[in-house]
Amino acid sequence: MSYQNSLFGNCPLLIPQNDDLTCYEGFITVQEDEFKMRIALPESGLLSQAKIECDWKLKNILSNYKQVIQQKLEKAANLIQFMKEFKNLLEESYKVKLGTTSGIDDAFGLSFKEILPQLDDIGWENVDNIDDLFTSIRLVKRDLKSRHHYINTRFLQEEEICTPVFTTDLPIPLHLPKAKYQSLKFSIKESYHYFCEAIELCQAFFDVMDEIDKNTWVLEPQKASRASKERRFCLGKNISVQIDVNPYYPSTIPQYRFFGTDHNVSLLKQKLNNNLQLWNERKSLLTNLQKILEISIPSPTNSQKEEFITPCGICCGYRLNATLPDKVCDYSLCEKQFHSLCLLEWLKTLPSSRTSFSVIHGQCPYCKKPLNHYKLGSNCGYEFCDVNGLLGIGMVYKIQQH
Repeated sequence: MSYQNSLFGNCPLLIPQNDDLTCYEGFITVQEDEFKMRIALPESGLLSQAKIECDWKLKNILSNYKQVIQQKLEKAANLIQFMKEFKNLLEESYKVKLGTTSGIDDAFGLSFKEILPQLDDIGWENVDNIDDLFTSIRLVKRDLKSRHHYINTRFLQEEEICTPVFTTDLPIPLHLPKAKYQSLKFSIKESYHYFCEAIELCQAFFDVMDEIDKNTWVLEPQKASRASKERRFCLGKNISVQIDVNPYYPSTIPQYRFFGTDHNVSLLKQKLNNNLQLWNERKSLLTNLQKILEISIPSPTNSQKEEFITPCGICCGYRLNATLPDKVCDYSLCEKQFHSLCLLEWLKTLPSSRTSFSVIHGQCPYCKKPLNHYKLGSNCGYEFCDVNGLLGIGMVYKIQQH
């Protein structure tokens, strides 16, 4: 009954024709005008296979929106949601048909008339979503490895100009001819073409990031987008690395930062510096890392993630403001992990702590062994690796402490 009431509240003149509630007939009201329509669901109940019939006036108004209506049938969770979106579509198209739109709406209506044929050319199977008010369109591209990539076009209406704004989930900027996209004569089809070209350019990058996500225990980010260039993953118990992969040259040595005890971090840095010349761009990133660091990286096939997840020894939580514990006690019999913020606040409360330049010297809350910590925002002296991708030459440099 609640389902029927919801549909009745949105379309009070649309009356069910059977007890199964699979057929409705009546009128839909827009701007005090009534249009006759009938919607019938198949025995399977699939909304995407519903049959819609309407009078000639309604057909005339919606003549250019057949593909949009079909897409909304396929995307809607139920008949109530579809009828709400259908009514919004009818109201907007009715304004354009009657010519009663304002200057802004008129510019938008003209733009949308130009967009529909372009969506036909792109293919409606590549249209992921169109919002109810037609202020944004999201297109999808499936690459050769069935990965989904999205470009969203949002329309900004100012005075009599409708300007499109494009956003993507790519790790590189989408370069479009700027002058062409600041007037009504923009092309969704052309922007989609540039988007597809950018996806092809990033295929090697996506392969590298997929390899990391599949074969390591990724600590951060929790849910990486296709645009994310960073990964922090486990190298062993209480030791991890964060890398920043160059999307243009993903096979080169990435920027890196190690997390762990000072002893373990120093050892890994030394191995990396000594074996840097062994990096082979024809091999995978993980294969190269294991070779130059002389370790075997834990993976889901040979370990459990719980072995490497240790809560903060002060707040007893794992994540603090979306950050993980990133400081480890150097004493080998302790090796408790802490959030930088928690440890900094702890050291500030100790009467025995002292500050020298940007470093606070204190004691571990557990083993009482000496524990040093950089102030937040100060340079921690981590090493990074920068690579000239064109020449394939690796260069390691160290950020100077201030």
